[in-house]
Amino acid sequence: MNRKTSKTAQIIQTTLAQTLSKFRKNNNIYTITNIQISPDLKNADIWISNINSDSWNIDNMRQFIPEFIIALKKTELRNIPKLRFQKDLSGSHTEKIDDIFKQIHES
Repeated sequence: MNRKTSKTAQIIQTTLAQTLSKFRKNNNIYTITNIQISPDLKNADIWISNINSDSWNIDNMRQFIPEFIIALKKTELRNIPKLRFQKDLSGSHTEKIDDIFKQIHES
């Protein structure tokens, strides 16, 4: 990642984290696990996980987008990239693999 894409990712991550913290409901804790910005700064892929649940729907992020866009407009970004939210399941996969290894070790 070059300096501009890295800075853009950092601004998006900080702004989204602040926005999500305002809307914490039902003990849902969302974590931004990764952000990839295209070299032309026009697209941003954002991976999000929910610490408390694997069964949440990525479409739930749509409710945060208007507030997030308003917050991004207040930052130093000249242009806001097209945002694509992805559900990150790596944490739950890691737990499942750990459980399998524990079962193998116990046998």
